[in-house]
Amino acid sequence: MIKYYNNGLECHKYEEGSEPEGYVPGVLKYRDLNTIDFYNDFVPYYIYHSRKETANYFNITENMIKEFCHQNNWIKPWKNIRYTEYGTEYNNIDDINLEEYLNYYKDHTRDESLAKFNITKNTHEKIIKMFPKTVSGKTKAMESGAKRLKAKYQKKIELILDQVGGLENYLDYYRLHTRDDCLEKFSLTRHEHELIINLSNYSKDKADIKRAAARKYFFDNHWFDSLPEIIIYKYFLDQGAQVEIEPITLQYIYNNRKYSYIPDLRVDGQLFEIKGKHFFKEDGTMCNPYDHSQDGLYEAKHQCGINNKVKFITENDLIFKEAKKYLKDIKFNFNQIKRIKE
Repeated sequence: MIKYYNNGLECHKYEEGSEPEGYVPGVLKYRDLNTIDFYNDFVPYYIYHSRKETANYFNITENMIKEFCHQNNWIKPWKNIRYTEYGTEYNNIDDINLEEYLNYYKDHTRDESLAKFNITKNTHEKIIKMFPKTVSGKTKAMESGAKRLKAKYQKKIELILDQVGGLENYLDYYRLHTRDDCLEKFSLTRHEHELIINLSNYSKDKADIKRAAARKYFFDNHWFDSLPEIIIYKYFLDQGAQVEIEPITLQYIYNNRKYSYIPDLRVDGQLFEIKGKHFFKEDGTMCNPYDHSQDGLYEAKHQCGINNKVKFITENDLIFKEAKKYLKDIKFNFNQIKRIKE
């Protein structure tokens, strides 16, 4: 097969001897861009086809396409329009009411959403990436999954919740403990635990996970974060005071986000928080000595405690020194304290 061209205006393939009159044989030659009507011919074709397909159709190179678009100061818009063998056309993302789409997607599957709004999976993924995770597929999947699970296991869930003393009671315990702690305390299986969590749409934040994982000391059938907490707890207990461990959950706002804070003890109605002195700056404000980027969050927690009349105790305070001296005087056996190895 030999390629022919006619004055550089067109380029076709012909079998030798079948070329039209007026054409002369020549070497392979690409079409002159000046012979192509950019807006009436080139753009309508290129917008629905790939660069390679367009290059073959107009007998030009892909680099010539870039040059052509640059000359006309034109950028190919992203179009999620494609044609199947049946000629099905899909909507452009610009033609979709995104708020309406997301609201519909929260209560329906992805495929149902694609069918209703006539879009492709790629368009769906681009929409989801444009918004925060709170409206992403994961949140939506949890919501719809909870509905399905509740309908399927309604009777079983009711029996489980009765067994654990209600949903709020279980979540309050789970927030401060690991999953395995919950399974052991309430005699549940992992599947039953997941049913409860999916029903409530509850998700532990990082602080709760770290708190449960950080518990290293076990004494008097209670978990503690540190030895100073046990020292203060034992001191007040032996004085005949009414001592409650982590008795209340306080709420505070930092950077438009809600956080929870649980004081360590309540002794005869007074709330206490036991902290190392390295958690406080010289000016008395609270900080995170391990990550100073969180100092603002820690001080917000500090102010929450102050506003709720929580008394903060460090090893420099007189009450801690008295408690420490008391345990020494009674020759307290620290071997009673079980420490979890890290």
